[in-house]
Amino acid sequence: MDEKIFDSFEEACGYLNSHFNGHGTVIGANTGKILKTCRCTHSVQHTVYAKDEEKYDKADDKRYDELYGGSKVKVLTPNDELKGIRNGVFLAGPATRGGEAIGWREEFIRQFKMRNCDCTILNPEISGYGEFDEQRYKKQTEWEITAMHLATRIIFWIPRTKEHPALTTNIEYGEWFSNKGTYVGYPILSEHNRYIGMKCEQAGKTPYHSVSRLCGEVYSDLNASPRTYFTSDTHFGSDRTFELSKRPFLNVKDMDLKMASNWNKTVRDCDTVYHLGDFGDWSEFDNLNCAKLVLIEGNYEKKGDRPPAGDKRIEVHEKPMKVKMESGVYTLVHEPQGDYGENEFYLYGHIHQLQTVKRNGFNVGVDCNGYAPVDVATIKFRREAVEKHYDENVFCEKVGGQQS
Repeated sequence: MDEKIFDSFEEACGYLNSHFNGHGTVIGANTGKILKTCRCTHSVQHTVYAKDEEKYDKADDKRYDELYGGSKVKVLTPNDELKGIRNGVFLAGPATRGGEAIGWREEFIRQFKMRNCDCTILNPEISGYGEFDEQRYKKQTEWEITAMHLATRIIFWIPRTKEHPALTTNIEYGEWFSNKGTYVGYPILSEHNRYIGMKCEQAGKTPYHSVSRLCGEVYSDLNASPRTYFTSDTHFGSDRTFELSKRPFLNVKDMDLKMASNWNKTVRDCDTVYHLGDFGDWSEFDNLNCAKLVLIEGNYEKKGDRPPAGDKRIEVHEKPMKVKMESGVYTLVHEPQGDYGENEFYLYGHIHQLQTVKRNGFNVGVDCNGYAPVDVATIKFRREAVEKHYDENVFCEKVGGQQS
């Protein structure tokens, strides 16, 4: 590796002083924690690592707590019910052994508090972790699985050692590696993380060696400019979807959790979602991200499945509405068949996976879109495909014969 690693904190600082006039950052080689930083105006920021971290100013820890104890960060642990999660950040990785819930997760929480990040930290580590009986272990595991699905971003931090090989973390990271909401990092001197680094390089992901930089990337991700998404026919809590749509889930509980995961890994709490009807069980909305949900009523809402009254995030429309975007004007409807003008371009739902496109619109329902909301870039791409590239092979009513 090309990184500069020094035995002591003083040596690392001396290198920065002699080579870069002190400008740069010293990071703990075994923890990933920033020990010293001096920002400069140069485009290149120099980073070095120190094995011995004992002599940096530990008063910083206390100052963090004093300055940022009143931040927007909310922290949930397995002792808490998973409710009201917004911009959830799950801290995944090996747990501290020895009975006390101290260690690297506290540093991550401090970093998010320092940034006053409006998020919910999902911290699986509690006192007595690793010493549970079978019943408590099952409860802990179920909480973690649910929390990882409801999270908006999952941070894997892997300070692997010979004594603590982090075997469960390997399995969990394999499960979530390809998800766009997953970040990973590990101290530069941690054990046996070379393969993870190689897989990240192949997938175009960045493995971080600094807790602060990793938290900074996640913070920037969660606070990027608001975006807009479209979806329809989620039918949360509905058994009938398995009869009518043959959805690829084990059961309703599995469906609800995985669709909530897809929603939250896509939509942040500052984003707007247009839902074109048939939401389903509205109790699921409590843990879904969005600043605003614009609902075009579907046939199930008209039958009585109304959204909760008084939720300021929800805006209900009984009739179709128009939305103007960079790629054009769109009319949002639930059912594609209706008393609408033919010279408009539509986004619709209702028919689930049965037909993806029509001559003047396309289906934004979850069954056609990986059970997740659709972003504006995809909307633009599909409209161009419908209007410029699709031919009669796409729109014909049947295969074979002379098409009129």
